Amino acid sequence: MAGGFLLARPATASAVDGNNNQQSDLWEMVFQAAGLPAAGDADHDGFSNTSESSAGTDPFSPSSFPLLSAEIAGNLTHLSFELPAGKTAQLLTAPDPAAPWVPLGSPILGLGQPDDFDVPITSNRAFFKLRIGDADTDGDGLTDYEENLIGFNAGRQNSQRSALTDSARAVAGLTGNNVLTVGVYDDTTSERWPEPGLFVIRRAGTGLQPLTATLTFSG
Repeated sequence: MAGGFLLARPATASAVDGNNNQQSDLWEMVFQAAGLPAAGDADHDGFSNTSESSAGTDPFSPSSFPLLSAEIAGNLTHLSFELPAGKTAQLLTAPDPAAPWVPLGSPILGLGQPDDFDVPITSNRAFFKLRIGDADTDGDGLTDYEENLIGFNAGRQNSQRSALTDSARAVAGLTGNNVLTVGVYDDTTSERWPEPGLFVIRRAGTGLQPLTATLTFSG
């Protein structure tokens, strides 16, 4: 029998947490979740805001939370889960939750898609736990997950050949300004001709925040 599917908070703290609420500021930016209390549960799904930040899930969606599910198929226990890109995890197993937990397989790198793991059934009872964590491959102060959120290179301390380290750019970008410009590349088109009109939207500035550009066409 398989049971007791648990999830543990990662040992690695958020790299960027200016308001000291145990939640990544970059995760807060992406989900527009600034200032949530650490022990609160904004979407009432049973997982604290800190746990959702640690797992990279949406704190405002009750269907988005860290989940390890299992089903028995023949002589196998089929485990399934999904890790956001850049997160890491380790599957653990034990015959009893109070017993020592033993690593099951190698550490897993999240790719932002469902993952599966089959475990042969060798006894009448087994418990499993998925321990989600973070890595900082390039040692620049941002986790690989945080770098992935903002399009930085997790393997380089200075993405895009910037003079600043990625962590310094991230901290500055959280309060930086942005300018959007719209230009016309090809302003001639026709319903009777397949060549489209083309316009270009450019973003300049140091800000990292998601922006929405609204365009209206007429005539």
